[in-house]
Amino acid sequence: MKSHPREPRTRAWLPLACAAVASMCFAHFAQAADAAKRTAAGTVSKEDILAAVVASRSRIQDLSVRFRYDVVKGERDEAMYRHHEFAVVKGVMLYVDRVVSPNPAVRKGVGGLECSYNGLKTTIHLRGAGRATVATERVVDPNRRGFFEVMLWDPQPVAPEEDLVSLLKLPEARLRDTVEWIGSDACHVVDVRSPLTGRLHTTVWLATSKEFLPLKIHYFSVSNGRLLIEFIVHEVFEAADGLWFPVLATRKLYPVLSSITEEGERRMQVDGWREGRPDLRVNTGVPDDFFDLWKRLPPGTLLVDRDAQTAITVEGTDYVAAARNLDLSIESAELLVPERAQGPVGEQRAPPQTVGRQMAQSRGPGALVLKLAVAVLAGGAMVWVLAAYLRKWRRVS
Repeated sequence: MKSHPREPRTRAWLPLACAAVASMCFAHFAQAADAAKRTAAGTVSKEDILAAVVASRSRIQDLSVRFRYDVVKGERDEAMYRHHEFAVVKGVMLYVDRVVSPNPAVRKGVGGLECSYNGLKTTIHLRGAGRATVATERVVDPNRRGFFEVMLWDPQPVAPEEDLVSLLKLPEARLRDTVEWIGSDACHVVDVRSPLTGRLHTTVWLATSKEFLPLKIHYFSVSNGRLLIEFIVHEVFEAADGLWFPVLATRKLYPVLSSITEEGERRMQVDGWREGRPDLRVNTGVPDDFFDLWKRLPPGTLLVDRDAQTAITVEGTDYVAAARNLDLSIESAELLVPERAQGPVGEQRAPPQTVGRQMAQSRGPGALVLKLAVAVLAGGAMVWVLAAYLRKWRRVS
């Protein structure tokens, strides 16, 4: 009975103690997050990021990748509704073997295009038509789409925002003071504003733990400043030590202009990523003459030399190659495209990683919040047990 008057006091300080424990945990979390944000953003400049990106990409002597870039929503009249591509890059040299088809619900058909640039000459081969041209020039179209758009990689871009190195060199490109998190990946954010209007034009999120690989890209409308195009990377792959590449990404097109009537979406996916073996190779020793496409056209192809203003028919007896060149069947409805020319094969590494997966070197605030919740619950439980023990002890006494 003597303990009864003390029970109200025990009940009174119990919530206060729990609140004190919780506030200490929250204070510790806030200080740690603040310190981490200051450290991540305060010690890196735009010039540091540029130097790191240049150093990383200089390690890529050559790259071979096979990927799809298909429409999954909207864009019903897009000529390249289904898109399958094999690309090889070595410095400024480029080889592309592309098979495309329109929306089968709108019209039937399939087209094939093979293109190469060897640093001096461009060869364009129209598969299925049996015609090709070669000229001393760099043809912009076919441009680097899909995989290269997501990576922001084009050594000779038409516009600076199409290549990360060129973008970071822009005087109007600004690095934000704080990092932002995409899942568990800390990202530095770079904004580019139009020098004419001052409106935001491009924003890029660069993963700090993945050699500043772009994980998200925003392009804004020049006319109204609204978000027009958004790229988001979902899966990444480390093809060699410290060389990261996107293997699954989406591109969204928003109807913020009168010419766009509905939201559109494309999916970029590297072949084989679902099985953990992306068809992506780096530094396999691709020879320079691989990009001399005019030297290996199938027999019967009409080759026009635009420099010499002459035309010849490619000779040879490889009739299997000639027949294969005309076979461009594509199963658009099932998103299936037959495999095209095989490229260099290299070493396989670890399977792709989901962007935002918890990793030792990159843990986001979500993990800290979980730890905080556990700490608060544990502290409250300890206080409750202690209070119950004191009440029991006082009754006994």
